[in-house]
Amino acid sequence: MVEELPEYNMIIGTSVDDYKAMSNYLFMNDEILPNSAVSLGFHTDLNSEVLTTHGMKKTGKTFNITKLSKDKHLIQEINNKPALQELNRILGCPDDFLNEKRMVNTILYYPISLRRKDREVPVVMPFIMNDSIMCPCVIDEGESSILTISGKDIINSIEKNLESSNHINPAFGFFSTCMTILQSLGHRNNMVHEKLNNYFKESPYILFFSAGEGTYSKQQDITYANMSFNKAIFGYEKK
Repeated sequence: MVEELPEYNMIIGTSVDDYKAMSNYLFMNDEILPNSAVSLGFHTDLNSEVLTTHGMKKTGKTFNITKLSKDKHLIQEINNKPALQELNRILGCPDDFLNEKRMVNTILYYPISLRRKDREVPVVMPFIMNDSIMCPCVIDEGESSILTISGKDIINSIEKNLESSNHINPAFGFFSTCMTILQSLGHRNNMVHEKLNNYFKESPYILFFSAGEGTYSKQQDITYANMSFNKAIFGYEKK
């Protein structure tokens, strides 16, 4: 899409079926579309601004990804050892702690860091295939590290994202964020609602929860991540 529309700002969110990640369903008019992509475009005289933020912090746990599958979605070896066994060791867990049942709800809070355009980009490792670990986006061989996040970090990241658009009088906005934030913040999800209300006042906006999200602008290029907060705000410059 960026190759086709390089001058346009973009926001993305992926649909997934309640952590199973086996299928997705989208609605368009009178159609139900499984495993599809739907896009919506605007051509307007309003200014638009997009940004991806996350509140991830480094843990100091570093390692080398030494073997990947051909499609670069499966981490097969870490530090030249079977990936799952070595990840348990790095996290200080028993050898059998991370398994197919525990992986999704445990590892979400310890994503790995990818370097993209000199930025730390968090990517989760939610699924196990034998001794390999599957990631939802393309992984690079080489040095990586474990990140972590708290509820306070999430809220601070959202504040930072909105504050960067304080120069805009918003007309409307779109936001995508990771569905894991629902689980991470629990009853404090109302704080996200409050901060968006405070920014938009009477203007409309929508936030959708997804399983992989990101933004694109010509200035910042593509940012695709997990457990991030993404905005697309339309409005006029404040005078």
